[in-house]
Amino acid sequence: MTNDFPQETKGLRFFLTAVIVCLVGLVLWLSFAQPMSLSHHAPVPEGAAH
Repeated sequence: MTNDFPQETKGLRFFLTAVIVCLVGLVLWLSFAQPMSLSHHAPVPEGAAH
């Protein structure tokens, strides 16, 4: 198949690489950025602590 459609193979490889990079970036962002804003060490209002 790669010999029949060389340009499509390059485009597909580029697309898959871009998708993988985006997914890795999203996972890293969710694992590092979100817990900092939702940290358990954040100040808790007096009325909320039981």
